[in-house]
Amino acid sequence: NWEQLKLRQFATQFFELPTANQRQGNFGGTTIYDPMALSSGNRTAFPNNQIPTSRIDPSSLEILSHYPLPNTSVAQGNYTQVADNPTNNNQANLRGDENLTPSDLLFVRYSITGSVQLTPSINLNSGNTTINTQSGVIGYTRIVSPRMVNDLKVGVQRYIFDLLPEGLGTNYASEFGLPIYTTDPSFFRAPTISVSGYTSYGGASNVPVFRADSTYELTDAVSWNLGRHSLKFGGDVRVYHANNSQPQNLAGTYSFTGVFTGATGKSFSTGLCDLLLGLPVSETILNTANYDATRL
Repeated sequence: NWEQLKLRQFATQFFELPTANQRQGNFGGTTIYDPMALSSGNRTAFPNNQIPTSRIDPSSLEILSHYPLPNTSVAQGNYTQVADNPTNNNQANLRGDENLTPSDLLFVRYSITGSVQLTPSINLNSGNTTINTQSGVIGYTRIVSPRMVNDLKVGVQRYIFDLLPEGLGTNYASEFGLPIYTTDPSFFRAPTISVSGYTSYGGASNVPVFRADSTYELTDAVSWNLGRHSLKFGGDVRVYHANNSQPQNLAGTYSFTGVFTGATGKSFSTGLCDLLLGLPVSETILNTANYDATRL
C-alpha cells in the first residue's frame, strides 16, 4: 500500500527590522553614547546623537544589507509576510507471503517513509527538516513437528534525519568579512547574529544536523508445546551503527545587547548601535582543526 500527505498551512508572520535611517546610525534624536569617549569616567554622547559613518563597521553594513526593509508599521512588528509551512509525507509498504511446503513458510516485508517539512522565516532563519526511514524483514517459519515451531527473522532498518538551515553551502561569513575555520563547502552557512530588539539573522547555531543510523537484527525463537506446559526459547542479536554530525557555531555566533552604547552602567534600548559599531557582547566560533563532529 502507499499513502501520501500534502499539508499546506499559511500564516501571517510579523518581524521587527531596522529602518533605513537606523542602519545609518540615525535613531531620531535618541541619545547614543560613545563607548570610546569618556568624560570624568562617564561615556559621552555621539555628536547630534548619530553614529558617524566613519565609525560604522563594514561587516555590520554588509550584514544589514541582507535584512529586508520594513514594509508595515503595525504594533506586532514593522515587517510582515504570509508564509506557507508545507509538509510532505509519503509512506509505502510491500509484503509477500509464500508457503514453500506445508511445513515451511516464508514472508518478506519492505517499508519506506519520507517526510519533508519547511519552517519559513526571514533573515536566513528558515529551516528544512527531512526524515527518511527504510526497513526490511525476511521471516522463515519451520513446523518441525506438531508440537514444535521455529521462527527465524532477519531485519534491517535505516533512519536518516537531516536538519538543514537556509543558505547551507554558501560562505556568508567570508562575504561579511567574518572569520570561519571550516573548509568543507557542505558546512558553509550564515553566522548566527542576535540583536536585542530585532529579529535575529542566520538561524540556530546548532545546525546543520546530519544523522544516519542503521540497525541490523537476527532473531530465532523456538516454541515447544509439552502438553500441560509450553516452552519458548531463542536468541536476539542486534548491531547498531550510529552516525551523527552536528557541528555548532560553524560560522560564528554573535550577540549584540546595547551594553556598549548606553549611558555608563546602562544599556541602550536595543543592540543595533552595538552592531553598527561592531561590538558584540559575546562571540563564539568553532575551530574545526582536529574536531570530529561525530563525537561528543
